[in-house]
Order: sequence, then C-alpha cells, then structure tokens
Amino acid sequence: MSRNDDGPPALERKRRSWAMDEKRRIVDESLEEGASIAEVARRRDLNTNQLFTWRRRFAACCARCVRHDPAGRTGAVAGGGRGFP
Repeated sequence: MSRNDDGPPALERKRRSWAMDEKRRIVDESLEEGASIAEVARRRDLNTNQLFTWRRRFAACCARCVRHDPAGRTGAVAGGGRGFP
C-alpha cells in the first residue's frame, strides 16, 4: 500500500475531556425516574456506550465507598467516593 502525502489532510478527531463533576451530573440525570439513557446521551452529544460505562464505574466506586456500621446504618466513607477512574 502506498502513502499519498499530496492529498488533503485527514480530519483529526480530538477526544473530549469531561470533568468528574460533569460526569456525575450526567450520570445522575440518566438515573432519574423515567429518564432515557439514549436521550440523555443525545442531549449531551455523548455516545450511549460511554454513558453506560460511566454509570457502571460510578456504581462500582460507590459500592466500594459505602460501609456498614455495627448499628446497621450505612454511610459514605470520608472522601465521598473520589476513587472513580
């Protein structure tokens, strides 16, 4: 296969970077009763699969951050779940 450098430059797609707070807001929006994940993703110009991945990761993070005390109450561990990758 030969390479042709005389043609127009290829379009470069840049990855967007989402702040953790923005991810959290989008995930929370998708978890509201009656919310459509596809519609939330479309409104935010986000791939639906990406939103599903964020939801899974936030759920896993929250599960690690919740502790049970001897009285049976649940509470968040200090740090508020800041382990999300």
